[in-house]
Amino acid sequence: MAKSLQLKTAIWSYLLVFWSATVWAADTDLAKGLEAISFKTILYVFMLSFIGGMAGTLNKICSPDIVVKRVWVEVAKDLFSSLLAGLLVFFLTSWWSTVFWGQAILITLAGAGGSRVVDRMLEGGMFPWLDRVFGKVNKDTP
Repeated sequence: MAKSLQLKTAIWSYLLVFWSATVWAADTDLAKGLEAISFKTILYVFMLSFIGGMAGTLNKICSPDIVVKRVWVEVAKDLFSSLLAGLLVFFLTSWWSTVFWGQAILITLAGAGGSRVVDRMLEGGMFPWLDRVFGKVNKDTP
């Protein structure tokens, strides 16, 4: 038990240092507009999302309440949902002109939340907004 606690502390310390270094290296406005998004910006967003996603995945794997049947499938699923959530939050925070450090924190937290963040964004915000803009969609038609 003590070794697993030490391992978990070591992993959290590594993620914190890695996150800090990534954010420090990207200490500029990430993007001024959609056409101005550079490859470097997308890499920073992916790195921050990946760090948050791995933290969330490690918490899930280390939790005694959750049974993981195939670790590699769980890691892959969490990785892709973390990257998607991070990109969505990046675009929203860029649109809202959020301060850089706040943007980095929100992208990392979205990465940690993964698919839960995406589900809440869609159900709570995007679907009702789309219904208002385009009218209620009839779900019976293919």
